[in-house]
Amino acid sequence: MSSVVKYTSLFIGEKNLYTVAGTQENYGFSVAKFIIQLNELYTLINSDNTIDDVRLKFDILYSRLNVIYVKSEATAPLYKQQGYEETIDSINKKLEDIDGLLSHNHPDYKKISTIIADIKTAN
Repeated sequence: MSSVVKYTSLFIGEKNLYTVAGTQENYGFSVAKFIIQLNELYTLINSDNTIDDVRLKFDILYSRLNVIYVKSEATAPLYKQQGYEETIDSINKKLEDIDGLLSHNHPDYKKISTIIADIKTAN
């Protein structure tokens, strides 16, 4: 074992390694989780469910978006992809529209379904 590895393993245990390196999100997987949540919301909207179920699923979807939307050092590789920023901004805007629709006691599920379909086909 090299002296560098010994030194590192002596002073930087696994717990401290996360402090130094930080946790890393697999952003490819995060995009996939967002798409899965989007499809689940679409299915929920088009079936017989309560508004509370729909709002909960939407909140989960929105949290998935925030992982890949917020600009940071960790999301920098995503933002370097051509068209990513415009696409993610468009998705965010559409989710804000859905959020507004879900704030009503009797949301327009047909309109929400159309917005979700637009997101799915645009990407």
